Amino acid sequence: MNSMKESLLSFSGANVPIDEVAKIMKKDQQFIKLGLQEKWLPIGIAYQMNDTQEFSYYISPKKLYEYTGYIYQGQSLVKNHLQAKYKIYEK
Repeated sequence: MNSMKESLLSFSGANVPIDEVAKIMKKDQQFIKLGLQEKWLPIGIAYQMNDTQEFSYYISPKKLYEYTGYIYQGQSLVKNHLQAKYKIYEK
């Protein structure tokens, strides 16, 4: 059950860049990509392009928040909803 504060959050649905997710999780970008490809990292999807070895990635801001507690707002990362309310950002 979502708390009242969580129900007030809104997510744009914009893609969160892999390099930002890697920073949040303190992992390298390949870890994030592999987790999405193999479906054990539940924050987005990896789509393999037809007849190639290349993947395209989408990381959901909402799923990222649910998994890590970080809110992605464009170029800014916010650790939790209190920081979002008061505009306190991680450095």
